[in-house]
Amino acid sequence: PPPALADSDERNVFNHQYSDPKHPNCKRVVMVRQDGSGTVSGTDGSPGCPEDGSGKIWRLPVGEADGKTIVVDFSPKGGPANLKGVWDGSGIKWPDGNKWTVKD
Repeated sequence: PPPALADSDERNVFNHQYSDPKHPNCKRVVMVRQDGSGTVSGTDGSPGCPEDGSGKIWRLPVGEADGKTIVVDFSPKGGPANLKGVWDGSGIKWPDGNKWTVKD
């Protein structure tokens, strides 16, 4: 069976849907497992998506995650490899100044 999702572990702080101000209405979903592996997936528009969140679907591997930082390889979609995001209590802050905020 696949590894269980982190639920009694600090890595689960990242397991949410997010809004990305650089891609309005587009989906952003982070799922981290207990071993720190996981996926970041979403949709992209140009640059925003329709209100239903539809768009070009993508899925990327999480390189590592702990309760404070997450490393994602965005190179398959034209971004940087091994980008480190930092949990700030309400979302993930990325080095370019962008912040993905947890959706309620």
